[in-house]
Amino acid sequence: AVPAMDQHISSGMYGLILVEPKKGLPKVDHEFYLGQNEVYIQGNAGDGGMQEFSFDKMKNEIPDYVLLNGEKVALTEGKYGAMKVKKGETARIFFVNGGPNLASSFHPIGNV
Repeated sequence: AVPAMDQHISSGMYGLILVEPKKGLPKVDHEFYLGQNEVYIQGNAGDGGMQEFSFDKMKNEIPDYVLLNGEKVALTEGKYGAMKVKKGETARIFFVNGGPNLASSFHPIGNV
């Protein structure tokens, strides 16, 4: 038996598929790939060890974690740091919301 598709997605089994034009995209100095998804567990957020999936929390849209690239607080100094681009450089951001339930309100902030 195979788990439900939304359980797969909540467990991180999703990704970004980039389809480029035949001649490719214009060159940029930096490319960033970001993916957001939710995790629903039977335990409590912060509990250690392997956690069982919670269909009830998923059904009621109550995630224990909302992750970016599979990590909580991923773009902070304690993890991977901020996405940095110097003045005059170009950047491209690809973003995928793996869900399975919540919309993303991704909003980059900083010295833009």
